Amino acid sequence: MNTVNVDYEWGHLKEVIIGRAVNLMAPGLEELNDEILAFFPEPTRKRLKRITGRPWSVSEPELYAKAVAQQDALAEFLQHRGIVVHRPVDLSETEHLFNSQVSTLFSQMFVRDPILVIGNHVVETNTRYSGRDRERFGLRKVWQELEQQGRDFRWVAMPPAPVRVPKDVQGMDWDEQACLAGGDTFVLGKTILIGMSGQDSTPAGARWLARYLADYGYTVETMRINGDFLHLDDGLACIDEGLAIVCQEQYTKYGMPSFLKGWDLINVTASEAKDLLAGNGLVLGPKEIIIDARLPTIGEALDKRGVSVHLMEFDAVTTWCGGFRCSHHPIVREL
Repeated sequence: MNTVNVDYEWGHLKEVIIGRAVNLMAPGLEELNDEILAFFPEPTRKRLKRITGRPWSVSEPELYAKAVAQQDALAEFLQHRGIVVHRPVDLSETEHLFNSQVSTLFSQMFVRDPILVIGNHVVETNTRYSGRDRERFGLRKVWQELEQQGRDFRWVAMPPAPVRVPKDVQGMDWDEQACLAGGDTFVLGKTILIGMSGQDSTPAGARWLARYLADYGYTVETMRINGDFLHLDDGLACIDEGLAIVCQEQYTKYGMPSFLKGWDLINVTASEAKDLLAGNGLVLGPKEIIIDARLPTIGEALDKRGVSVHLMEFDAVTTWCGGFRCSHHPIVREL
């Protein structure tokens, strides 16, 4: 492989970055409000007071170790299939200080959000959460390695966003802050779909991406989803053209995505989407997907449609509002 390329959500996965639960630091309770807490899994909300603002390895060592093992097992599974796997690199002490005075949050679990790979474009994003800005340092080393290999890709970064603490939004027009998250962004050929719940990606972020990609033949479309979901991929997994897992409750205020009209849709409930990340699978290729082992009924529905389903344990990872799609970012995914 001499290029970086992601052309469709359901393309064959050939090279990927898989997240790491190592060194996760929970956000402080003062960083959270009711709107943010709405998208947390119910079991996590009940435990937040004892884990916020602390290393997860200290507050819940057994669950932490389980999450580390589950993401490692995912990486090993993909490697055994011949997929090239990269992992984020540990940050230096200095890199860890970046925005640490604003947020205690630190994680390398969900590599979906701080970057976008669209075609052969690699975009460093700004999510709405300042504490996530430092995640890019562990990923830059992956891109530097690929550069040294002579791989063909264009690497850009969004203009730095202002320091932002989601709980303190007085005087800040969020729609005018350029924020994007990979969890909201779907690559559908030359059409890029960006979901907006008001929790992360913004219209200004979508406009920036549209301007950047316009000269390369892409169009960017946005759609609203309900505000009690964090990202579009909480309730959407495109398994093949014409087939998807969806959480229809994600769209009750604003309507379903127009591109899904006429598709075969497997619905999951809001509880399944938020508490089990049921819509957040890892698509390996057309009609092949990894889903959480707690979802055998969904697995049976997929099997009836000719989908090859792999069930894997991921319950410790989903504690932090992310599942299989959140835990990976494709480098090469092609039909």
